[in-house]
Amino acid sequence: MKEINPWEFNNNLTNENIKEISPYQILSKYVGLLAKAQKGLIEGSVSRLNIDDSEEIKYFLSLTISELNNYSVNLFCISQQSVVKKYPATIELLQQEENNKIIVNNSKEFESKLIELIQNDSTKKLFASIKEEVKTRKHNFYPFPDFLAKTCYDLTINGLNKNALSLLREKYISTTTDSKKVVEIQNFTNEELLQDLNLLKNNKLNYTSLVLLGKPEIIKEYLPQARVTIEYRKFENQIHDDNRDEIQDAIIFLVDKTVEKIKQRTGAHKFLFDLTRSEIKDFEDDVIREALLNALIHRDYQSLADVRIKQYPQKIEFINPGGFPKGVTIENILTISSTPRSYSLTGVLKKIGFIEEAGQGVDRIFLLVLEKGKEKPDYSLSHQTQVWLTIQGEIKDEGFTLFVEEEQKKRKKEEKLDVFDILTLYEINKGKSLTHLTKNRTNKLLKYDLIKRIGKTNTFTLSEKYEEHSKKVSEIEGFAVLDIRSIANLLKNKKIVKMSDFVNLFEKKRGRNEVKYLIEKLLEKNIFIKEGKGKGTIYKLNKNKHKAEDNFTIIKMNLSKQ
Repeated sequence: MKEINPWEFNNNLTNENIKEISPYQILSKYVGLLAKAQKGLIEGSVSRLNIDDSEEIKYFLSLTISELNNYSVNLFCISQQSVVKKYPATIELLQQEENNKIIVNNSKEFESKLIELIQNDSTKKLFASIKEEVKTRKHNFYPFPDFLAKTCYDLTINGLNKNALSLLREKYISTTTDSKKVVEIQNFTNEELLQDLNLLKNNKLNYTSLVLLGKPEIIKEYLPQARVTIEYRKFENQIHDDNRDEIQDAIIFLVDKTVEKIKQRTGAHKFLFDLTRSEIKDFEDDVIREALLNALIHRDYQSLADVRIKQYPQKIEFINPGGFPKGVTIENILTISSTPRSYSLTGVLKKIGFIEEAGQGVDRIFLLVLEKGKEKPDYSLSHQTQVWLTIQGEIKDEGFTLFVEEEQKKRKKEEKLDVFDILTLYEINKGKSLTHLTKNRTNKLLKYDLIKRIGKTNTFTLSEKYEEHSKKVSEIEGFAVLDIRSIANLLKNKKIVKMSDFVNLFEKKRGRNEVKYLIEKLLEKNIFIKEGKGKGTIYKLNKNKHKAEDNFTIIKMNLSKQ
């Protein structure tokens, strides 16, 4: 029997040829049809569906995109033949849709026909049978097929970006010191290079070659969902985005392009330590890169959704379609060895040095975030159809940042604290109960004098080393850092302030006389320029020669010079 392209829909569904057609065609056709109206139907612009119907659509879409597609078609019981026999009305309508007799974008006629299709008995029976099939198989294990390893029909080498192929060759060469291997790779034809990396088999390119090396317009034609959407919002509670970028390109270029876009709106946290100015980005380049690579490698490419990045001034979220791989949970994400959903893509990226071992990306994200004194990366919004990673940009504890930084600096490479060491320090600093990941780390940290036991209990606190660093950043020349930060922010929003503004700033925290005393002390330190008299007195920040610095750093530097 000849190989059948499962993405090529055949309208001639007869008993004679039904066995040569993949059962996935009917399911994929339904996904395409419903997805075209997903925004209109699920987001509410079409209101003629009752709640039950709407929930049924959501359920069907999520199953088809993330769960049904992950099971091997050969193991799936619903055959196309049974669908044709049981649901002829559905097949007929799909044929009409395929021939563009119904579909007119954004037309009322299309909406009416679509609603009619969704609500008819034939479709509801199909929904029910799919639901029942998944229910009976849900607790069984089937290996996830690697969709990207499948042949991408009609894709030729002309559909690949020449510059991407050149970069692929360069990166492959850079991974070896064997001069013979270098010469061999240099002399490869493009076809031989692709064959060596398992991207070309039997003169057919696979979907991995498409997403890794394809021209943007070719990727859009064959796999339009293989893209990244970045939404930027100034405030977390707003619905509309202030800026939106859609990036569709070969992964070998896509990663750097996306990182650069995010960096354009990334700020930095500045602080002064022993008269040395330190700056830590809200979102480190390596953190963005690792989170993005994880999303691209582990996403479900059969899903019609793209990888979404939601960026805010102090938070960034990475959302990729497809839940965690089998056996992976939020609790064990740092310890379990998972099989990548797209092992063909992972294999190539590893072979050309684009990534290290599969599964190490999450460890690296946790390490880079926690050692900077930020909140732990959060996967709590993830579920069976998507992985949702939230990374906070704000440094919550400068003392902890300096404490870890100093420890890492003085250690040899093989002795540096690993992700579980720092996670243990983080949990102790937060006063949280130690988890199964961190309980066995306490002896090591006690030996390093990084933590100390409270009495004879199994409760710990950070050692005096942390306390020393914390004191240096919790106050500056006798002034509380929190007070200085509050005043710096006030002066950022109001260039000229009155005493009443300072009083309102510390409302419920300090009395009026306490506030006046604080401001007078800062005046003595030459932090402010005071103008006017009585109720007309105004205060301006004395910037001296620090015009390029933020207000907080200016105040800290001026105080440190006293």
